[in-house]
Amino acid sequence: MLFSTPYMPGVNGAYNLVQVRSLLEKGDLGLPDLPLTFALHAALAKLISWFNGGDLAAAIVLAVKLADAVLPPIAAWPVCWLAAVWCERRGQSRTLALVPAAIVVLSSPLLVMVGDLPKNSLALVWLAGLIAMAAAFLQSPTWKRALALLACLALAGLTHIGVFGSALLFAACLAMSVAVLQNNRRRLNLLPWAGAAVVVVALVAAVVMWKFDPSRIHRLAEAFTLPGQFFGDNMSMPGPPGGPQNGFHLLRWLAVGLFAMCALPALILVWRERAVLAASDAAVVAGCAFTVLAMTGPWVQGDTAVRFYLIAIVPAVLCGTFALLHIGRAWIRWTLAGALSLLLCGPSVPQVLRGGQPALSDGALAELSSLRTFVPQPGRTLICAQHGVEWWTAWLLHTDIAQPSGLRASDWQRYDTVLFLQSKTILRHLPPPRAAVQIPADAVILHDGPCFILARVASTPSSVNAESAIH
Repeated sequence: MLFSTPYMPGVNGAYNLVQVRSLLEKGDLGLPDLPLTFALHAALAKLISWFNGGDLAAAIVLAVKLADAVLPPIAAWPVCWLAAVWCERRGQSRTLALVPAAIVVLSSPLLVMVGDLPKNSLALVWLAGLIAMAAAFLQSPTWKRALALLACLALAGLTHIGVFGSALLFAACLAMSVAVLQNNRRRLNLLPWAGAAVVVVALVAAVVMWKFDPSRIHRLAEAFTLPGQFFGDNMSMPGPPGGPQNGFHLLRWLAVGLFAMCALPALILVWRERAVLAASDAAVVAGCAFTVLAMTGPWVQGDTAVRFYLIAIVPAVLCGTFALLHIGRAWIRWTLAGALSLLLCGPSVPQVLRGGQPALSDGALAELSSLRTFVPQPGRTLICAQHGVEWWTAWLLHTDIAQPSGLRASDWQRYDTVLFLQSKTILRHLPPPRAAVQIPADAVILHDGPCFILARVASTPSSVNAESAIH
């Protein structure tokens, strides 16, 4: 999926290239974000550039693709390990542990993130590691396991704010489960490590707020302190072309049902067999189940729902595996495991055969690259482009970019030139239209090609004036 195209797949693929280039050339990210993924990409790109003669752009593309191909599949390791432990405790073959391991790497929803959302993909490794280390630590608390658990939490906090929030949610659900399922002595023994986790979270949040992106920490805090307001602000994701009648809402309810089918049986089993289950397993499974239900219930809608579903797959697969292992008849157990694998991984076959696809066609990207002749001073130029085009514009033309909703009247004072880039073609992966660029009547047309119109806008359009007044 990554190497079938010379470009980056997905809508946001070029965003990662822009951030890595900025880190290498300027020593800082071009846009506020969490740094770990881009730092790893930049280090690998620097290493590659030493061997390929210093072609930085080619090194960045190769580094991002290599990292995205190699790092996210590591999530299969902790998932497989924990599932194998459960298999042994149930006296069953560890072969079943390969099923959840395959799902967290090869399932169709997670393959959608390949090349497009590497931060999310890498952060799922830390989430899977956190869950596995929590199980190991609760079974036999040692300082090495505690440090590994705290490291996974910190790494998630430096990688992706959504997964970090999910990790905190899991930690809270785990703490509640431990409080209910473990005895008083064990609870007291765990208190110092719980305090250490709070300190780690506070330090990570402080570093992100100070150095990288305080707005993300504010949003995360809002999600926990004002969940009604947070979810209310994230319910406006448009459906596919044609609207709800094309089955978008049906798919959402199908997803809600599948997550519930994984979490609820596991939760019921934990409560019913709490007297005989290992306390560590019971607490971890309950923590995973409550996390899944909180992240995938019908109260989560819009863009937030899609993002949460991708994250919740990891704890949901572990809950489903735990429930499957309690089915007495092997043929039923394997039939259900096979059906779940087929449902999630079957659609991956045409995805892989089709290969990765950027938001723009090869012809559109070639035309966009040719527009460099109209940008003699990239560092003093701002280009307004719609989502899906803006990152490729920044990567290929080396300019600053803005979406239409992000323009401000002050931009015409900050930059020597402001250009509007209007796309004539429908973008892959995005329902049309989405924040299309409207060229003002008094703009000077510089280029009118098969895929794009490029225009110079000398003065602030009235729509931007009105929006600026609001903000």
